Amino acid sequence: MTTFKDSQIARVLGEKSFNRISSAKILIVGAGGIGCELLKNVVLTGFKNVHIIDLDTIDLSNLNRQFLFQARHIKRSKSEVAKETASKFNPDVDIVAHHDNIKAPQYDIRWFSQFDIVLGALDNLDARRHVNKMCLASNTPLIESGTTGYSGNVQVIIKDKFECYDCQVKPTPKTFPVCTIRSTPSAPIHTIVWSKSYLLPQVFGQAEEDDSELDKAADEGENADEINTLKEEQHAFKKVRQAVRTEGGAKVLFDKIFNSDVKRLLEMEDMWKNRQKPRPLEFDDCVNSSDFTTEGGTTDSAIVDQRKMTLGDNVKLFIDATERLSARARETDDPIEFDKDDRDTLDFVSAASNLRSIVYSIVPKTVFEVKEMAGNIIPAIATTNAIIAGVQLLKAVNVLNDEMDLCKPAVYLGSQLIAAPFEPPNPFCTACRDTYISLPVDESKLTLGEFITTLRMLFKVYEDDRELSIFEKERLLYDPDFEDNINKPLKDLGCQSNTFITVVDEDGEFDNVAVVLTPLPEDASESCILPSQDSFKQPGKRVKKPEPVEPEPEPVSRKRAREEEYTETADGVVCIDDSEDEAPPAKANNATITLDDSDDEVEVVPPSKKTRLD
Repeated sequence: MTTFKDSQIARVLGEKSFNRISSAKILIVGAGGIGCELLKNVVLTGFKNVHIIDLDTIDLSNLNRQFLFQARHIKRSKSEVAKETASKFNPDVDIVAHHDNIKAPQYDIRWFSQFDIVLGALDNLDARRHVNKMCLASNTPLIESGTTGYSGNVQVIIKDKFECYDCQVKPTPKTFPVCTIRSTPSAPIHTIVWSKSYLLPQVFGQAEEDDSELDKAADEGENADEINTLKEEQHAFKKVRQAVRTEGGAKVLFDKIFNSDVKRLLEMEDMWKNRQKPRPLEFDDCVNSSDFTTEGGTTDSAIVDQRKMTLGDNVKLFIDATERLSARARETDDPIEFDKDDRDTLDFVSAASNLRSIVYSIVPKTVFEVKEMAGNIIPAIATTNAIIAGVQLLKAVNVLNDEMDLCKPAVYLGSQLIAAPFEPPNPFCTACRDTYISLPVDESKLTLGEFITTLRMLFKVYEDDRELSIFEKERLLYDPDFEDNINKPLKDLGCQSNTFITVVDEDGEFDNVAVVLTPLPEDASESCILPSQDSFKQPGKRVKKPEPVEPEPEPVSRKRAREEEYTETADGVVCIDDSEDEAPPAKANNATITLDDSDDEVEVVPPSKKTRLD
């Protein structure tokens, strides 16, 4: 039955376009700033079958730009709350929320293949690359997006038609969105940003907890037990905030954030199925511990900030810095903010980030290293997210209507939206130029040697005992000179469902093959099932990189030596003729200009320093 709202949308978009939209099944990866705008857009545009996935939970810092969330939703799943809120805009839409990691094994090639389009709204490089490869392998159109401050971009990725996410070399990210550090930190910068942007404001910044929002949620019929749990957590932190300003408060804060909060996270067992569990810290066991020494620094450095620190050193520094800040907080109602030149806040952030690193098995840093890394955060701008999400939706409609001429990449530079020219796939790209194949296996039974034999059966170019190298990411599993793993099951080599194994022709004659391991059917008795020959392509001939052109030698000057090239004025002043030493006019040097979208700085990379893409 067509609703009035649907008929209005059909009048704007056209009946044919609306039918394609309403019958499409789409996936939104990420429920943050862009993801919230995207979900709102797709619901109001007439999409009926939407999946959204995000591992993160809602934090207070999200509320200024992620408008599907409110204060009463803090600490709840982003994807689930986004579903609840967006469903009210259009109850006819079927939204499926996944509070999970997109890299989990169950989200395999077959799962991605069910979608007509994937909309990327991620905020970290590793996850973007994973989704890029999964969409390439499943031949699913991907519309990628990203924002940094007042800049943003949208890119349509379709295998063999347009560039993929990895066709252009990405600079190492220098900024990290706050929402990626709250649940499962994996690098020192994550714990540093957490300490500076979350813990310090929570303890010594402006108080923001308000039960009125939670009371309103309870009145609206939300889960009463969950509302009471959130109230208890808010009250607990209020009590800690008050206790910190009294004698012994530093230890109370330590026990909450490094012990009881960690134990609460461990109760969420699904979160730790595919990642290392954090370890709660016991104050009495840690205060004199000499374990977990920082890698950087020296033991006897004359500069205090560059000395090595143990777990015990960090505990003592945390207690001392907390007490110093507490004394300041008792004297004023003004919030205390981080400043790298403020000794108290620097010590607090350094100690807290190192203790959190130890909880999550991350290498701790010296105070000097923390000072270098702290503060490199570019705020997300709500209007930029809205513009980029709108453009992303338009590109999705273009793809569904097969209007490929309208799928040019879009770049937003704060004051203007630019349609960038089409770029074909990079012939040397290590992602989209690979030949992809899904291989159902029992990784506990299939050995690496049997895997290689299977490859030679599937790909004709490998039948003649061609020499191959086998990689899992950058890790070498096999080559003609390294056969140690030949009799080991794939599982013993760390390869499981969703693992990409890359097969490289040693002679460089054929393109790489990317084999995606998938689970066997439940009733299968074999260790591997060969796919039909018409379900995948044979690897093509590899495009050879052009040989670098040697510069022509400079002609030998036949002029007289410099000492003879002078004139003497009537006053006896000797003037040397420097005309031959002047710099020639500027010439094109074939440098590559790279826009680093982490901080919008432009870096000119000489040709000799370009990253080689094999």
